[in-house]
Amino acid sequence: MDYLAIARKYRPQTFEEVVGQEGVATTLRNALESGRVAHAYLFCGPRGVGKTTTARILAKALNCADGPTPTPCNQCESCRGIMGGDDIDVIEIDAASNTGVDDIRSLRDNVRFAPARSRFKVYIVDEVHMLSRSAFNAFLKTLEEPPAHVKFVFCTTEPHRLPDTIHSRCQRFDFRRISTTDIVTRLGQICAKEGRAADAGALALIARSSKGGMRDSETLLDQLTSYCGDAITVAEVEQALGALPRPRIFQLIGHLAAHEVDKALQLVHDALQDGKDIENLLTQVLDHVRSLLVLSVCGSQRALLDETPEDLAELVKQGQSFTTDSLLYISQVLWDTLRKVKEGAHSRVPLELAIIKLARSSDLQPLAAVLERLQALEARLATNTPAPPGAPPRGARPAPRAAAPTAEKPTPPPSGEKKKAAAPTKRPRLAKREGEPPASEHPAVDYEAMAAARAELEKAAKDNPVVSEALRILEGQLIKLEK
Repeated sequence: MDYLAIARKYRPQTFEEVVGQEGVATTLRNALESGRVAHAYLFCGPRGVGKTTTARILAKALNCADGPTPTPCNQCESCRGIMGGDDIDVIEIDAASNTGVDDIRSLRDNVRFAPARSRFKVYIVDEVHMLSRSAFNAFLKTLEEPPAHVKFVFCTTEPHRLPDTIHSRCQRFDFRRISTTDIVTRLGQICAKEGRAADAGALALIARSSKGGMRDSETLLDQLTSYCGDAITVAEVEQALGALPRPRIFQLIGHLAAHEVDKALQLVHDALQDGKDIENLLTQVLDHVRSLLVLSVCGSQRALLDETPEDLAELVKQGQSFTTDSLLYISQVLWDTLRKVKEGAHSRVPLELAIIKLARSSDLQPLAAVLERLQALEARLATNTPAPPGAPPRGARPAPRAAAPTAEKPTPPPSGEKKKAAAPTKRPRLAKREGEPPASEHPAVDYEAMAAARAELEKAAKDNPVVSEALRILEGQLIKLEK
């Protein structure tokens, strides 16, 4: 007998077995019990969350020998035919390979014929968003007023690509991603039926890697069953996924917090030498930083994090080394790096540059604190008058005042010439600014204090690009005031 994949072998056969879609299953069961089954349904959601499976269960519920019933028997000829995929009255169509108007015209001609042996003729159209605009237009009349014996079920991962005229003719159900806890529970049940042992951490890692898709989790479990044998461990799952072990992720973030550039680069180098994928590595680090950020903002709320108790305790301890602003900065740098890695040919260079940038940056200061310091400096500088002509530049200590030269005896004029009275020298008057105190009231300029403040700002500007940019803007404003 040919081997049957786990995803097909353990496909749900009743509404109760569908994992993570309780709202959809309850609505469909109630519709079957009350006899209010619509003629067209639209199932939307990500891949591998149960759209096609639910459509088949609905077809069995409609055509079961005991039905229409919310609990198909799975024993009658109609149920077994739908489960095997060879029932002539349940037609599954792949819209990706039947996109044209001619295909829809053929379907429209066939719906007029009554079902061969079942109660209803059910059309399940997968990836319906792949139909062309002309095909959708040719489908409108049939979809709006189909024969009484016809039911349509459309499945799509991209509902936004469907025209509004299709949406208005269908009852829409949105399938959500399945939680990690539900996936782990289902994988544990499958392992028990298959006689396989699996660590709880290994199942949790499989569930997290599937991003909420049950089919992806079951496919990976099937692969690991062949790879690991009778026991599935965390190390073997990480090896199969090509993922960096979680303790190494903690080490990498620790090196960034301690500004250890050499150790961080060595860890990344060893990971790449082991064959780890750069995009996968960046995604792991981003998920780790996201967990730290959630802990920093919301506290230790287990519901927001897909972490084991051991990893959660380590995250709480490591989060004490970062502020919220620094974690936001790290996330932004990693997202930019991931985009560059996907777009560029040299994927290792952006990763190493990002590691150096993050490891060499000191703890970021809140922007409000930086602006407050700049405003205080501006207020201190505003109390001093503009530097007079010939005064030393800002930040430089004034040169010591030289000794006054000895007054020389004036040379007497030649005889016969009348002594001309020296005209008094006129001092240029400076325009008085509005609100400026008299010249006698101007306080003395403390160049030493200004130089110290300038040195303090320059030191802060070296460590923080925000301070550097703000200082440059402030200098431009002060120079403009002096002019």
